Amino acid sequence: MECLLEEGNHPEWLTNGQTVLLIKDPQQEPIPKNYRPIMCLLNIWKLLSGIVAVKLEEHMSHYMTSSQKKIELNTRGAKHRLLVDRTLYQDSRRRHTDVSMAWIDYKKAYDSIPHSRILVCLSMYNVYPALVALINMSMTKLKTELEAKGKNLASVKIR
Repeated sequence: MECLLEEGNHPEWLTNGQTVLLIKDPQQEPIPKNYRPIMCLLNIWKLLSGIVAVKLEEHMSHYMTSSQKKIELNTRGAKHRLLVDRTLYQDSRRRHTDVSMAWIDYKKAYDSIPHSRILVCLSMYNVYPALVALINMSMTKLKTELEAKGKNLASVKIR
């Protein structure tokens, strides 16, 4: 980990995945919506990203309250947090005070938030610059090899 942080770079193979396209219904024609993509990343990448996630969680616990972080480790889950949000909203209406809320669908987080915004937020919260550089490098180098029926189809860069 320290080696990756010091160099600010990592080998490209670390963020290369393999996406296998599995056909959903063999009776239907081979069109894109009839395939289920399954992306596999290296175990070492999963381990590294897990370590980064833990480090970010520890860092953010110093800068954010639990109400700002919303769904976090060891909480009751999304339904509980939605009830908390609803209560906060109702309380602000009753007291005639302002409240600002934002929600992110983590299932689609990388589809809906520009990576540049993620990096700005990490910098705003004083995340260790080398860690931000590692995250940035990872986001710019992530790519996958598409495979269907045992044949390589293409190499796709994830943006």
